[in-house]
Amino acid sequence: MLSPEYYEGCADQILSLYEQLENDVISDIIRRMMKTGKVTESAKHQAEILQNAGLFYDDILRIIARNTDATSQHVRTLFEDAGVEAVNFDNEIYRENGETPVDIRQSPAMRQTLEAGYRKTLGNMKNLTMTTAVTSQTAYVNACNQAYMQVASGAFSYQEAIKMAIKKTAENGAMVLYPSGHQERIDVAVRRAVLTGVGQTCKKIGEMNAEESECDIMEITAHSGARPDHAKWQGQLVSLSGRNAGRVIEGKKVLSLRQIGYGKGDGFGGWNCRHDWFPFFEGYSKPVYSDDDLKRLDEKNIEYNGKKYSEYEISQIQRRYEREIRAAKREQTAFRTAVQEANDPELKQVMQDSLNYANDTVKRKQAKMRDFISQTGQSRDYFREQNYGNFQSSIDYMSRFTPKYSDQKKITTGTINMHVKKVSNSRFDMFTDIDVDRKNKAVRLTEKNLLAIQDKLPKGFEMPPVAVVDFNKHHINPYAIGGYDKYTGIMYFNSQYDTREKVLDFVNKSKGHFANTTEYAPFLHELGHKYYEDSIKRLAISKNMSYNNVKKEIDRKIYDYIESKGGNFFAEENLSGYANIGYEHNDYTEIIAECFSVRNDNLIAKEILSLLE
Repeated sequence: MLSPEYYEGCADQILSLYEQLENDVISDIIRRMMKTGKVTESAKHQAEILQNAGLFYDDILRIIARNTDATSQHVRTLFEDAGVEAVNFDNEIYRENGETPVDIRQSPAMRQTLEAGYRKTLGNMKNLTMTTAVTSQTAYVNACNQAYMQVASGAFSYQEAIKMAIKKTAENGAMVLYPSGHQERIDVAVRRAVLTGVGQTCKKIGEMNAEESECDIMEITAHSGARPDHAKWQGQLVSLSGRNAGRVIEGKKVLSLRQIGYGKGDGFGGWNCRHDWFPFFEGYSKPVYSDDDLKRLDEKNIEYNGKKYSEYEISQIQRRYEREIRAAKREQTAFRTAVQEANDPELKQVMQDSLNYANDTVKRKQAKMRDFISQTGQSRDYFREQNYGNFQSSIDYMSRFTPKYSDQKKITTGTINMHVKKVSNSRFDMFTDIDVDRKNKAVRLTEKNLLAIQDKLPKGFEMPPVAVVDFNKHHINPYAIGGYDKYTGIMYFNSQYDTREKVLDFVNKSKGHFANTTEYAPFLHELGHKYYEDSIKRLAISKNMSYNNVKKEIDRKIYDYIESKGGNFFAEENLSGYANIGYEHNDYTEIIAECFSVRNDNLIAKEILSLLE
């Protein structure tokens, strides 16, 4: 069984990549608008638009292909995690009732169902996103035409016309086009495709598991704010074969699959359905949901601005505020791109003024959200507020991750000897102190942040073993947040920094010290040290040279590059204080670590990293 909360967030990791696609599309449209320059005569204007539109269509196809490839593995992982989690939950019930539980990894039929669901969902997503090229091309042509007509009519200045066209482009964003002609925002379409695909696959696996254990009755989950036609059967019992339909068990009348619409788009397991089911054994199981429980799901017991709301109503208010923040951030991204691309000083100032206003709008919307959270006590979902133009994201898709531990080992490096235990359910080779509990925040935070950045890492880069330990306890510099030991190849993180706020406070307490100012900065910085070491070792092998000679060669390249750009303070002005310290002390691993942390957003960082290739 998967909870409604699991369904609510299951697509977040994938959506972050599609948000990036949307940002790429918007920024590319705007860059082309800024390069069009001043509007001239109609014929030349139309020729330029048609020529650029053709190139733009190809570019969008390339962006989509890149993002879809990156997403494939996420979809596969998502389905495997969901399938295992659903079966594991059901297996606990089967064990309690003397049945032999099913191992999904040893059931060919269940694995085939999981694989089929994965391929079906990924196929739907690819079909949807391929339509983005068409709608984005149209958005570009329409935006340029709008600017041209406004200037040609004499009603607006050149700068004002482009400003309004950019704003409209940001508002529209990237859309998907359905065969019916209906258009929808890409995040809405992808969320529906993933949520529905995962749900249908896991419900089918749950049904197969029940049939193998000869369990005919399932209990359906319930959640607040269910659609009226779903509210009629949530929390009820259902017969898989139909032979028990109509009977009353534990005060509940058993329904048939037809009565809950199983297999139909608007029924159980249909579009956006967050319900699930789990086995119910007559004579042993007790209903999870009483009639009173179901009635209480929609009680108006949360106060906001002097009025009472139900949990569902409050969630809808929060979703609305999140949409407003995302829209404001799209506009912010659009005008930031326009400022960077504008060559005309007068136009650049208009765009800067618009960017300043967009920045203020984001702050006002976020302040409104903070007040809402303070009044209602809801959890703020930063993922839903993000517009993924760069690393500044906060993806909280780890809410269901609870660390589990297994083997203990001893780590020895230099004068340090520490006893640690393995985090057995981590997706990484992770260890932590032997005395931490299953709710350890530092382990959870490290898992979440490493998952969030792993798709941004260079192709072929391998994540090192990770030790999340108390630096003070092991006599490591207690003021440090992390470190990378090139001799053992282990990356360390100080468990004292166990919240996003603590990490951000460390990163930003000395302004300009880190090139990357997000919560991912320390993780990327330490991985940058490994990237530096990997590059030296790889080159040493390919050139049949010693480690030290290759290191000298690489360091000389970095030194010469910085010297050619002016030397003193170049690294600080274009990268960070850390990078400048590395330059001044001939500690070039620090320069590479800082470049690695911003390599997708900083041209200087890209040029320096290219010296290692």
